[in-house]
Amino acid sequence: MEATFVTLYADPDVSEIELSASSESKMYGVTVSVYGDPELVELDVDTGVFRWRAPIVGLVGVTTLAVWRGDFYVFDSPDELTSVYRYDVASGELDFVDETAGATVATGTTTCP
Repeated sequence: MEATFVTLYADPDVSEIELSASSESKMYGVTVSVYGDPELVELDVDTGVFRWRAPIVGLVGVTTLAVWRGDFYVFDSPDELTSVYRYDVASGELDFVDETAGATVATGTTTCP
């Protein structure tokens, strides 16, 4: 397997992006914006360009994202606790799922169907 260069990523409004893939070979990310709310994004795997962006309103410490069976899980760790939310792209609603001690800095899910 060989890595192939796609593009340099440069968006002046985004200081960080955490990536996650789905079993449908789609690439998603959660951004940390310099100016506003974090966003859930889908990236074009061929160009690295955002296909769509959806603001995640109300969270201040978003650290990572997991995609599982078509659902988006956002991990918010503003302090030493991590709250997990399911994010509905269509409505923009966050549903609280669980909370755990410690800050979550990375997640992983299987991309097998």
